[in-house]
Amino acid sequence: VPMYTGSHYALGSVKNNRKYLDYASAGLTVMTSASLPTSDTGKHWTFVSSGADNRYYLQNVSTGKYVSVLRDGESVKAEATSTSSAVVFELRDEGDGKYLIKKSESSVWLACDDDKKSVIGSSTDAASLWTITLIADHHTAAVKDELEHLLAMVAGTLELLVETTEPELKLYD
Repeated sequence: VPMYTGSHYALGSVKNNRKYLDYASAGLTVMTSASLPTSDTGKHWTFVSSGADNRYYLQNVSTGKYVSVLRDGESVKAEATSTSSAVVFELRDEGDGKYLIKKSESSVWLACDDDKKSVIGSSTDAASLWTITLIADHHTAAVKDELEHLLAMVAGTLELLVETTEPELKLYD
């Protein structure tokens, strides 16, 4: 599942009628409106690659903090200011736009509590289905800029090659 660092995503709880994962200092919640949070950056998250395939840190866009506490039965918190103390997550595509989000190398899932307001760690994936919606695509623009830079370099190299080639040598018919 490719997620791009720098792009903003909204994570909607399937159990809680697609209400979106929100930052709160006491613990992450899914209490507010089910409408797509296009301007509420407290509900925007970015997936930061851990360097391993399909393994990410989850960072809140508004605070810059990473999810750092994910234990079975406890509130999930985003308190880390760097990846060194952040949780590494794995994503599992369940089809139909739904994903399971699990703490890497464990059996603890990011889940919505039975009160349908709190986000907790859970040893079962039953309450752990999420939708992941792209809110702001910063990846495509960066790739486009890099591609334009590379094309300009190639064009410059070709131009220099043509200028320095002996006039008698025909490059084209």
